[in-house]
Amino acid sequence: MSIFASRQARPSASRPARLSASSRARFAASGQARRPRFGFCRGIDPVAAGLAIFAGAIYVIFSAYTWRNFNSISWDQGIFTRLADQYARGIFPPIVDIKAPGYNLWGDHFHPILLLTGPLFRLWPSGMMLLVLQSALFALSVYPIVKLARQHTRYWLLVAAAYILSWGLTSALVVQFHEIAFAVPLLAFGITNWIWGKRARACAQIALLVFVKEDMGFTVIAFAAVIFLRAYLERLRARPAPVSGASANTVVYQGAEVSTGATVSGGNEVSTGPAICGRNEVSTGRACTANTVLTDDAAPAPRFGRARTWWHAGLATLRSRTGLASIFLALWGLAWFLLATQVFLPYFSGAGEWEYVTRVEADSAPGLAGWLMPANVKVPTLLWIAAGLGLIGLRSPWALLLVPTLLWRFAGNNPYYWTILWHYSAVLMPIMSVALVDGLARIRAEAQAKSALGAAPSASRLQKLAGYAAVLALCGAITGTSTNGFGHWATGQGNTQGWNSVAGYGDAQSARQQAAARAGIAAVGQGRTVVTDVVTMAYVVPGNRVLWEHSYAGAEPEIDTVFFSNRLHHGDGLQVALWATEKFGGTWDIVSDKSGYVVVMKEGTY
Repeated sequence: MSIFASRQARPSASRPARLSASSRARFAASGQARRPRFGFCRGIDPVAAGLAIFAGAIYVIFSAYTWRNFNSISWDQGIFTRLADQYARGIFPPIVDIKAPGYNLWGDHFHPILLLTGPLFRLWPSGMMLLVLQSALFALSVYPIVKLARQHTRYWLLVAAAYILSWGLTSALVVQFHEIAFAVPLLAFGITNWIWGKRARACAQIALLVFVKEDMGFTVIAFAAVIFLRAYLERLRARPAPVSGASANTVVYQGAEVSTGATVSGGNEVSTGPAICGRNEVSTGRACTANTVLTDDAAPAPRFGRARTWWHAGLATLRSRTGLASIFLALWGLAWFLLATQVFLPYFSGAGEWEYVTRVEADSAPGLAGWLMPANVKVPTLLWIAAGLGLIGLRSPWALLLVPTLLWRFAGNNPYYWTILWHYSAVLMPIMSVALVDGLARIRAEAQAKSALGAAPSASRLQKLAGYAAVLALCGAITGTSTNGFGHWATGQGNTQGWNSVAGYGDAQSARQQAAARAGIAAVGQGRTVVTDVVTMAYVVPGNRVLWEHSYAGAEPEIDTVFFSNRLHHGDGLQVALWATEKFGGTWDIVSDKSGYVVVMKEGTY
């Protein structure tokens, strides 16, 4: 049986005009809150909302630091800034010369959700807009995670801190904007809304994942498999009617009758205190109004009657709303993966195929051993994930949602896929947190059952285990984050991290160096065709055609400006001018040369 309630208890539609002091006390003790005066506030958890706002503020402050300090680690920030600029100007398909002159970015990855960045970039034409957007999306995902944790575990604050400081989110902030920023809140809200019984909303949010990136279709399929499996197993265990001789307040937990009232009903029934109510039940503090807790499917008794066999349970689950939802999501995820990789991307790609199909490690040994090689990188990543789950999260079916992302990452031939750094782990964080809360809730339920049966020592050990698991998750988050640029920034060490090709890129720039960089941006101006390095490119995207210093082949006659940072040892203004003359011909003038930030322009073009 699912430990999570299928839907939150709702307060009664009617309320007495006046309540006596004793009635008010009973009303408060029952755990029912007053209905908010304004409808849009109904159901809002102020603590979760406050923590989400706090997290967003921290994320924005860090992102502003990276932007002000010129800490771009890769060309991705420049690419997505150029994409947003193209969308803002209504240019379809978007041509992003940073990848290569004339490169159609619709042939790179399938991310139509990024069309939403166009209107925002029109309002704020700066790469900083994307960083604020990513921070807001990550902060938005904090709300459902914290709200769920507050409902199901006493260690919710540890879970909240572990999520806010999780290495997957902080590493993604270090490497700046990526499309997966949209997947994080969709996963967080999609999974939690399903747990809360808001199925249509959950299905819509999970379905939208296919528009974030092509590989997310497999995560949608995994979600479909998990909800079907949970409903199927619950039907196998479900009892269609109260057991003869049981009290009116008996629930079934893993095959044993459990009384939610203050008395023991007999047999295997035990008192657990406050009831965990299903979607059609309302908690009154000590019991539910129905005789049994509904399963995750929360549907009436199956048409085939009691699930006597696995076959009956399977058919009943398929015909249930959960079964239909799982079938739809599985087909939806598969269809969009195939459409994206076999139709859309090959059509717009200059190579006529999905470019990333070749990024599989061909030299690995077959089987699990080959998949885990090199073990010195991949095994630590798995250990970080296990710690983030508090170990007990491994028993949650929601942990299965981690599998698709880990499979393609470990099968890939890009070493950046294998580590906990960069942005590839951001989508794992909401999944891990939900699985952790699920594991904590399961332990709490088991401890309550053992305590009611008189096994107090066992119950105490389980409660301690839950606390240790929450502490492990938080320690894992803090330790993992300490290895990346966010952790270094928080401890005053700049924001440099490993696994990048720009040595010292995160070292703090002095006020003089920052001013020199801004002077270089101003010197470039607009209307230019600029060759840049990865550090400076995002800053000069608005109003210019930007190319990377290693992928400009074919555009040499059109290049009229070079703008380099002080991070990649390009030399002074004279050296950069000589390099430009050698590569692009003509005579080049030094326009700005301050603190290592150099701008040179072709003579006669300015």
